[in-house]
Amino acid sequence: LASGSAVVALSVTDPDASNTAITCSIIGGNTGSVFKMNAGNPKQIDVNIAIEPDKPTSQATSYVLAVACADSGSPTALTSTATVSISVSLTNDNVPTANFPSGTNIAVGDITTIVPNDNDAGADGTFTCSLSPAGSPFSVSAACDKLVMTSLVDRETIASYPMILTIKDDGSPASSSTVSFTVSLSDINDNYPVCTPSTYLASFAETSPAISPLVTVTCSDADTFGISYYSNTTYFTVDSNTGVVSYTGGADYDTGVSSYKVVVYAVDKNDANQYATANVYVTVTNVNEFTPTFTTKTVSVPEPRYGGQLVTSFVASDADASPDNVKSYRITSGDSSGYFSINNAGDIYVTPGRTLDYEALSAAGLTSFILTIEAADGASTPLTGTGSLTISVTDINDNTPIFTQSTYTGTVTEGTATVATVTTVAATDADITAAFKTIQYSFSPTNTYFTVDPTSGVVSKTAADLKYDSFQTVSIPVLAIDNSGAGPNTATATVVISVTSVNVAPTCTVTVLTPTVQEDMALGTQLLSMTSPTTHCSDSNSLQTLSYSLSADSDNHFAIHPSTGALVLSKNLDFENTSNHYMTVLVKDNGSPVMSATIVVTVSVTDVNEYAPVCTSPTSASIPEDSAVSAAVYSVTGCADSDKTVTTFNYAINSGVPFAVSTAGAVTLSSAVDYETPPTSYVVEIAISDTAPSLGGFKTTTYTTTVTILPVNDNNPAFTSPTTLYSDVAESSGTAVGTAITLTTGSGGSGSTVSIAATDADKGNSSHYTIVYAIASGDTHGWFSINPNTGVISTAQQLDREQLSTLTLTVTARDMAGLAATVSTNVIITVTDENDNAPVFPTKHLTINVTEGNTPPNTLFDFSSATMLTDADVGANANLNLAIQSGVMAAPNEEFEISGKILRTKKTFSLATDGPQYILVLTATDGGLPTLTGTATVTVNIVEANLVTPTFAVGSYTMSVPETTAVGASLYNASATDADHGLSGTVSYGLSSVSPVASYFAVDNKTGNVFLQNAIDYDTATSKVFELYIVAYDKGTPPRSNTFTLTVSITDANDNDPQFNTTNSFSKSIAENVGTGFVVNNIVTYDVDTGLGGNVTCSIASQSSPAIFAISTYSCVMTTTANPDREALAVHTVTVKLTDLGTPARTNQALFTITLTDLNDNTPTFSFAQMVTSVPENSAIGAAVTTVYATDADTGTNGAIAYSMISNDGAGDHGNFSISATTGAITVAQTLDREQKAMYSLRVLATDSGSPPLTGTCVVNVTITDINDNTPTWVSAPYTASVSESAPLGELVITVSATDRDSTFGVLTYSIASGDTLGLFRINSATGRIETAKSSGLDRESVGLWNLTLVVNDNGSPPLSATTSLTVTVTDVNEFAPAWVNSSYNFRIIENSPVSTLVGNVRATDNDAGPVNNVIYYAIDAYLLGDNYFSISSTTGDISVSTAALDRETRDTYQLRVVAWDGATPSKTATNCLTVTIYIDDANDHDPVYSKSYYNATVKEDVSIGYNVLTVSGSDLDTGNNAVLIYRINTTDTAGAFASYFFNLDSSTGLLSVQRSLDRENSSYFHFPILIYDNGTAPQRSGSASVYIIVEDVNDNAPSLASFYNAEVPEVDDGNMKIATITATDPDTGSGGSVSYYWNSNTPYFNIDATTGIITRNTLNSVEEYKIYTQDVVARDSGSPQLTSSASKVRIDTFPADEYIVLIHFSMSEADYLSRLSTIKTNLAKTLVGKYPNNRVGHWKYHSHNGNIVGYFYALANTDTDSISYITVDKKFVPYSDLLAFWRFDSSGTPTDILKGSDFTNTQIVKVEPYPQTASTPWYEEWWGILLLVLAGLAAAALLAAAIYGLVFCAKAGCGAQTPSAPASQPAKPPPPIKERQILELNQDKHPRHHPKPKGRYLIKENQGQNKGVQETSNNRTTTPKAEFDKPQQQQNSTYDNGRASPVGSLGGDGALDF
Repeated sequence: LASGSAVVALSVTDPDASNTAITCSIIGGNTGSVFKMNAGNPKQIDVNIAIEPDKPTSQATSYVLAVACADSGSPTALTSTATVSISVSLTNDNVPTANFPSGTNIAVGDITTIVPNDNDAGADGTFTCSLSPAGSPFSVSAACDKLVMTSLVDRETIASYPMILTIKDDGSPASSSTVSFTVSLSDINDNYPVCTPSTYLASFAETSPAISPLVTVTCSDADTFGISYYSNTTYFTVDSNTGVVSYTGGADYDTGVSSYKVVVYAVDKNDANQYATANVYVTVTNVNEFTPTFTTKTVSVPEPRYGGQLVTSFVASDADASPDNVKSYRITSGDSSGYFSINNAGDIYVTPGRTLDYEALSAAGLTSFILTIEAADGASTPLTGTGSLTISVTDINDNTPIFTQSTYTGTVTEGTATVATVTTVAATDADITAAFKTIQYSFSPTNTYFTVDPTSGVVSKTAADLKYDSFQTVSIPVLAIDNSGAGPNTATATVVISVTSVNVAPTCTVTVLTPTVQEDMALGTQLLSMTSPTTHCSDSNSLQTLSYSLSADSDNHFAIHPSTGALVLSKNLDFENTSNHYMTVLVKDNGSPVMSATIVVTVSVTDVNEYAPVCTSPTSASIPEDSAVSAAVYSVTGCADSDKTVTTFNYAINSGVPFAVSTAGAVTLSSAVDYETPPTSYVVEIAISDTAPSLGGFKTTTYTTTVTILPVNDNNPAFTSPTTLYSDVAESSGTAVGTAITLTTGSGGSGSTVSIAATDADKGNSSHYTIVYAIASGDTHGWFSINPNTGVISTAQQLDREQLSTLTLTVTARDMAGLAATVSTNVIITVTDENDNAPVFPTKHLTINVTEGNTPPNTLFDFSSATMLTDADVGANANLNLAIQSGVMAAPNEEFEISGKILRTKKTFSLATDGPQYILVLTATDGGLPTLTGTATVTVNIVEANLVTPTFAVGSYTMSVPETTAVGASLYNASATDADHGLSGTVSYGLSSVSPVASYFAVDNKTGNVFLQNAIDYDTATSKVFELYIVAYDKGTPPRSNTFTLTVSITDANDNDPQFNTTNSFSKSIAENVGTGFVVNNIVTYDVDTGLGGNVTCSIASQSSPAIFAISTYSCVMTTTANPDREALAVHTVTVKLTDLGTPARTNQALFTITLTDLNDNTPTFSFAQMVTSVPENSAIGAAVTTVYATDADTGTNGAIAYSMISNDGAGDHGNFSISATTGAITVAQTLDREQKAMYSLRVLATDSGSPPLTGTCVVNVTITDINDNTPTWVSAPYTASVSESAPLGELVITVSATDRDSTFGVLTYSIASGDTLGLFRINSATGRIETAKSSGLDRESVGLWNLTLVVNDNGSPPLSATTSLTVTVTDVNEFAPAWVNSSYNFRIIENSPVSTLVGNVRATDNDAGPVNNVIYYAIDAYLLGDNYFSISSTTGDISVSTAALDRETRDTYQLRVVAWDGATPSKTATNCLTVTIYIDDANDHDPVYSKSYYNATVKEDVSIGYNVLTVSGSDLDTGNNAVLIYRINTTDTAGAFASYFFNLDSSTGLLSVQRSLDRENSSYFHFPILIYDNGTAPQRSGSASVYIIVEDVNDNAPSLASFYNAEVPEVDDGNMKIATITATDPDTGSGGSVSYYWNSNTPYFNIDATTGIITRNTLNSVEEYKIYTQDVVARDSGSPQLTSSASKVRIDTFPADEYIVLIHFSMSEADYLSRLSTIKTNLAKTLVGKYPNNRVGHWKYHSHNGNIVGYFYALANTDTDSISYITVDKKFVPYSDLLAFWRFDSSGTPTDILKGSDFTNTQIVKVEPYPQTASTPWYEEWWGILLLVLAGLAAAALLAAAIYGLVFCAKAGCGAQTPSAPASQPAKPPPPIKERQILELNQDKHPRHHPKPKGRYLIKENQGQNKGVQETSNNRTTTPKAEFDKPQQQQNSTYDNGRASPVGSLGGDGALDF
């Protein structure tokens, strides 16, 4: 409509008769002044501004105007209003159009944008689009803004599509237009190459040169991109453009590969995955190219080798493959004697029937052979080659030495020192080699008296003393060993040496005798005899006789028999006068000169018992009644006996008493006693008897003692009252402390009323039976007390049933001595309830959302659950009523109601008419008296309803994805829109399903972005196409959703390794010697990729040595390239590598194992060709001879060896032996006889089990050694003879003889075996002559007939013997004195040995016959060293301890002189006294001790391992092992075990050293025990000491900081507040532990105190609000070297105080406030969790005000930013309005109930108020206002000056009246407002660092003038409200000046500061 057009004329009437002139005006709805009233017709509405609904103005088409019409009445016109609706009709005057962006390319599935347009409004501006012609693969979207390809197209079928787009609007009549366009298709690579034909054949000889062309491959591709040819086959190439295949040379039939498959690939040049293949099969034919070739060889063969034995192998090589390789061998020259033969394998053997023997060949000059060998291949016209082989036969040691004679003889005289040559032995050896025939001689076994020179064979006598009496002949076996003694061949002979005799002086068996006798011995009693069997003297010269006498200085109490040597008592003995008697016995022979010997005799006299014991014993004693059996009572001590002999005492006790006495006189308790059971005392009698073993009888003394029993507290108190009692106690009873409770026997007050009582059965001591009661357990809160004397239980403090409703008190009773009752009484107390707990909501603030439009009633909270509302009381006290206290309208319009305990809605809410939030206050009242109430706040939020469904741009889409797409890659964005607002308009996404089911895809729930969440494998995927159903859903209630379909096609890539088929045999066996070209394995492969990536080639990556296998590239056939030899390597490993033809190529490997099976191509071989062994001739059948062992390189049956044996020398006697076929053990099979045959030569054969079998041999020479198998035979036995008693020395008695059939062992030795007890006869051991051995030695009166047993021994080992008898009749007497067996005796005995301990035995012998003359007696003649601590048995010669006083540390050696005499009358005494030396061995009877009891040292903690700390030392009085000291740390002690980890104490040196690194920070000192042990046993003894080691600090620890510090500070902070405290730890001490703090880099905003680590604001530089300040902080110690910590991050956020800080007033002291601040913050945070579940409350500062503490608190909505992970994320502060909603009940600052709950019981919050808020800046503080004031001031000044001038002028002129004074009541003018300059000056006076700035706050901190202040905000400046600044000066200063560095938080989390 045009401007000025009439719209409507209003019809307005007024019924008045007058005042009817009406004027109308538009009063509403005329937005933009589109309409106006007609100037001429005030009741007509016209168009004021032209109306154009069409685009681009798009003005409205409908209007609603409010019109007011007024009459012309007076004084007030009357008015009426009306609503006028105006609709603008539309016309279709614009044609719709559509445009395409130029250059648009369209691909399948892509959406091309169309730009449609129609400027008409309404239906005329809406339109639809269509495409023609129909049936094309394109469509247009409903909005006509996208051209979509709906199906696949093919350029080869249709290259372009001409299209017409028609766009038509919905107007009437409709308008339309068309757009013609053409969609042209560009080519894509969608055709694969094709090869026709696909198979080609070719062949050539292996010697052919390069061939080109070999074949030409023809392929084509329908696409326009072209193809190229490719092949990677060895020896072949293909031209990439023409397809010509050429042979490049190098193929070799002899490698085992005779055919090749050449795969030619025709590859699309635009896509390497599109290709075709053609196969060219090439055959290589064989050519015999090579002649067999030898390598000259020389071998050495040790003799002997026998027919059929393998000598060596001589093999030619031929590079040709079978059948043109080597097939046969022959010997053409060099073996004219026919010793060798060769087989077709090249193995050379000894010709059967021939033997290689070095000695025989050497004689013939044939020890070396040079053979010419010819090899021929297997071709039809064979090629031959020859080679030279040299075989040298070498000598071995195969001959045994031979002695020149079997026996060698010689003679020596006894006593001769040495003889250089006694005789000489000699042997020879037939071996040729000098080393083998070199002989070494030796005696076996070696001989003490003779040696043989190993080289010359000379036999010499050694310096050893050879006695005729011991040996008349010496027979020694001598060995001759070849190879210089190394053997193995040995010969044996015998050396026989005769010994001649000389005369020697007499000797005695002992030199000292020590007999013991009692002092009452009778005169004439014989003590001992010198001719007894154990103590006697003799002379080796049988012609000598002995006589006995005492020396002149001998004791006169004894006499000795001159002939027998009998020592008898001749004078009475007296022990008290003399206890030892000393004498020397002289023993002389009758030779010339006279030879003599002496025997020292010491006679010890023993005491006789004469006196009774005398002791000390108490007359009275006492013992407690609870003493244990065996407890000590008293002792009888100091017992002594006047007898000189030391005695022991026996103790006896009277019967009927409960006591016993020990062997030491200790009286002990033998049975329990009881004071309460009489009697209480006993009379004890102790009888003491002496018991000296050497004293006859004993004497006794008796002592009496009265023993009193003492009372003991040994009876426990016992309760007489029941063990369980009950009591009901009201919880208020504790208000009257001391109230006694009533006890009953039943619960709930049932049963009888009783008291606690107990008794005690003890007597005697009142403390033992006076009872004390106590509460032992169950009263954990201390609510009760008990009277200790009466057992009455009373209350001790206030009870609380809710804290504990039932108690079980355990009451104990003990007597005053501390003994408790064995059982206790349990008092079960039930605390009854009182109403002392108010109802409690789980939280003081609950929040819930209600969706608008929901039909009531809707349940909001159900408080019937104990989790929603509780009361700790029970019964009626816990019956609760719920009500709404405030927050709803009055009935009946209330929005909410309580139904029972359910809070629910009463109306349907609409955000259009209702508020968005309701805050209800609920009260819960219990049923107790008085009633108690709890409150809670419920916030109900009204949330928007969900109306619109999310919409996708299109309904479906199709795309392709390569299988190599990375996991996480974005594939498609399926975004949707939702016209709703809030949560209902917030769209999330999900993947509802995938068809077929797969887990490859995922959808971002926020963006709708489809991405790959798991890798896709084209080759294993169950499908190549997937349909994804994506759901978009909003977060409304209920949520709405829509679905979009995305079709994804997967394309292939070369992403799979080639694989070996599981059917492959990875382990195969083939026979050895199969030759070259043998097919070992056909390997099957596959690759699941398609295209080139699916084609696989094979190669060998590696193989074991020797490498004998090859593999074809394409067919993967494994063949041999050389003849396999199992003996070279039995198991071959081949690693086969697979490579596909993809780009890039992928590979795989597998290990193949080829086991070669054995052929019998190796002969068994012995480790030696010949061996020598021996076996005794008496070996039993089956006796082992030796074991041979052969080896065979073959395995299985081919290597299974069987042994057999034949005669080597043709004698055919190998049957005397047998051999085990399996083990090679040779044993005796028949009886052997060396005299018949001394040596056997056996040939052992080792034959394998192959086919044919092969045999190896060796020779075993067995020597039969002689044994003594014939016993000597007496001639004319038995024998008789007679001899005169006066026969001189050497007179012949008789000559006897014997014979022996043995040869080697036929040397006979004669001896007298028995019967000659006095040695009166002797026999020549070689001749058998028996003669007298002594002159006048026979005594017919003593022995008239001698029956001698004669023995003849041969020289066997052991010798064989024969015995016979010789009866000799004697006619005369010849007696002998005793002779000591040894000339002296040495004994050892351990110290502390008790009396009667055996020390040792001395023995003398007497050659006289019995029964009297040869009985010997012994006595101690003298104590030469030491005291009389030993005695000797007179009959046995046993020396024993007589006094238990041996102490090695006092004396360690004793020496005695012992005499011996026989029992004849008169007796004869041994010529010499016997000296006995007794050594005292150490007993471990002294503890080792340390040199100090306490060792200390100081070490630095950084000392190196091995550092010596200190050395400990000790000593031990013992000797030997008992004094060997061992040092150890006592690891049984905890400190010792710990120290032993760090220190090592050398067990032998005592050196304590460091064995592990020390760390003072872990252990600053070590204090541990050490032990010292001796090395003794039974027992091992020990001592101890202590070691104290101080570990000194070194600076080895850098300070350690938390990784993150987090704080907040208001932007107005004045620098006096502590923002945070950085705290480092440093375990070092001293300067090393003294830490300073620094910024890592300077910051202008914050300071850090180097000493305390406190961070404060640097007020020299201002900070910005809402800014994150980060800084790195480090800590350094003061050590040397100085160490620095790792940097830690500090985050400080600034914020405006007036937006977030709330002031809370506390009625508490400053000290309480600071101590509880952390708890206050925690409890404040708990009040906010309903809305801010993860909040944190912070604290800025505090000050004192009117006796209260005012704290400045703020809160963060969550603690995410307390982590360093969110260091760049802004912190979300809780607005102060929310804090006030939770904490302030009303505007006067009354705290909410939540701040009065149990969490705040001890904090007493009295007021909550916001931080002082700033007002808008007044005009006169704006710059322009100040300018106006300045100008006005100047103007006023000018006017004032003019006025003054006028007044002065007027006064001078005398004009005008006097001006009256102003009234007294007129108020004074207010002072002018403080100017900004004044404010700044004040600030500068107080804080000269502050300067004017455009932003920030300025605050007057001095109460100057009228206590006015100004604050400056960022944009406006205003005066702070007067009420804020009119506070007293003290408050102002406290609040703003004296902000103190209060504790603002503690570290939590990862270093965040919790405020």
